[in-house]
Amino acid sequence: MLASGVTTGAPIALLIPNKDWENWQRTMHVEPDQPADASGTDRPTVTRPRPGHADLAGVVKYGHDDIRQRTRARERPRDRARVAIGALARQLLGQFGTHIVSHVISIGSASLPDPLAITSRMCAPSVPMRRFAASTPRSSWR
Repeated sequence: MLASGVTTGAPIALLIPNKDWENWQRTMHVEPDQPADASGTDRPTVTRPRPGHADLAGVVKYGHDDIRQRTRARERPRDRARVAIGALARQLLGQFGTHIVSHVISIGSASLPDPLAITSRMCAPSVPMRRFAASTPRSSWR
């Protein structure tokens, strides 16, 4: 928090509402039984665990029939908080002329010939807030 252009040292608080909750009340209801007035869509049960995740262990441990009960249950709030804090950090760093860029050096078998040759200027999007951009011509990928 700022007062007269100086930080007060107070912590930053964020409220991130779950706008998608209404769409999932029939599938991911909190009560043991689905409420009669639950909104959203009936979705099929998920029974196949994701490779490399703790889905199977969580389902076995807690005896759920639907893996979705465990899938990403803890990850979503953390993801939202990380994205929100990252956006705040990006704004703060931007005030000091520091800009954050990133790029992918390989996808599957396609990779850049020299990943270290990519500069931050090459990664900076030419169009503000462009989600996907190529820093090198596709022909240079192996």
